[in-house]
Amino acid sequence: MNLKQHNLYEKYASTQAIECPGEEELGTLCAYFGKFLPQEKDAKILDLGCGSGNFIAWLQGLGYTNTKGVDISKEQIERGESRGIKNLMLADAKEFLRGREHQFDVIFARDFLEHFPKEEVLELATLIHKALKEKGYLVGQTLNGESLLAGRLLFSDLTHEMAFTWRSIRQLCLVSRFLSVKTYPQRPVVKGVKSLARYCVWMGIELCLRVYLLAATGTSKGIFTQDILFKAEK
Repeated sequence: MNLKQHNLYEKYASTQAIECPGEEELGTLCAYFGKFLPQEKDAKILDLGCGSGNFIAWLQGLGYTNTKGVDISKEQIERGESRGIKNLMLADAKEFLRGREHQFDVIFARDFLEHFPKEEVLELATLIHKALKEKGYLVGQTLNGESLLAGRLLFSDLTHEMAFTWRSIRQLCLVSRFLSVKTYPQRPVVKGVKSLARYCVWMGIELCLRVYLLAATGTSKGIFTQDILFKAEK
């Protein structure tokens, strides 16, 4: 990370980061990530790029007792600690992962990989694989380059370096020695009348995009949501 990037992350909480989530946002976390949580409450869980610790707080609220969040932004870590969130650590992700082979059951990397250039992403994925226990897995959320809004997200944050598609995420994980990779769309979560309307409109848009892709390429397979979710198993 160069000096300019360091300065951006030093002020990330005050210039870019989202405030702590309310009940509605916590419900969204559950909808997107609940299915990936381990059954064992003492599972060792790491959240890379944890920000101010909202995800860690959610996990701890669910009863998970062995969680840790790592972030390079001092502002964000201090903000989380001021809210009483435990087990947050100020550290560079790559430096943290080195020497921690076979330590974690689950590693989350939400809105994380897009902040690194390609050569660093490859190194990170390998370090993550090494840090997982046997049968452990990585769960990620990242920018979708196949989305119509890819440019909006990619260029909305000066720390963003790249976007992915379901194919490139799969390629990254497999070349990093993960055994299986599954990718998922991140569609709107239905929580009421307005969100139901959003969901219905989105499904109509997605159908049109699949028809367009079929006409252009001969296949309708694709993920078109702003972000991609994925799970890679060791």
